[in-house]
Amino acid sequence: DAFTSLGFVEIEGNYIQSAFWNFDALFTPQDHAAREMQDTFYLTDKMIFNHATKKLAKKIATSHLKGWKYSWDIKKAKNLVLRTHTTPITLKYLADTKPEEARIFTIGRVFRNEKVSYKHLVEFNQIEGVVTGKNITLRDLMGIQTEFYNRIGIKKIKFWPRFFPYTEATLQSMIYNENLDKWIELFGMGIFRRE
Repeated sequence: DAFTSLGFVEIEGNYIQSAFWNFDALFTPQDHAAREMQDTFYLTDKMIFNHATKKLAKKIATSHLKGWKYSWDIKKAKNLVLRTHTTPITLKYLADTKPEEARIFTIGRVFRNEKVSYKHLVEFNQIEGVVTGKNITLRDLMGIQTEFYNRIGIKKIKFWPRFFPYTEATLQSMIYNENLDKWIELFGMGIFRRE
């Protein structure tokens, strides 16, 4: 309700994603620790690559060579994974539809091969919203995120700089949880890199 009241439209996608959409298209290097089997669930002996055009794959290879200084391996991009976040759904939607202006969101289960604890499970639900348009700034995203928090009853919010491979500039937010009587980390945000 909070997203739709802000003019967002829901999109959905598959739990199974190619490493291309889950990592490569998001400018995550192929030797990044998040891609290792102890962090990501890979589907054994399954490879596909019909999710991207040759032109797009070439752009990704070029961006990895230019940005990370290594030769991108298409075979690694073909591996199937249980999605580690919802961003591949958003990115594939944006690549397929190329909207000049849009407000989209997704809510979905994601999977990470983590040691189970009171704070971590191997699966959890993630929420993601994306805004596209001319002259969208990080300040706009802060305003939308603040309004989203207000609509779900959260009033105390802080932002600070953060790094994600696929956004620049990037911020993280903390919200004050009255029940726990402490600040907790919640959403990240950023402007997608040109790559």
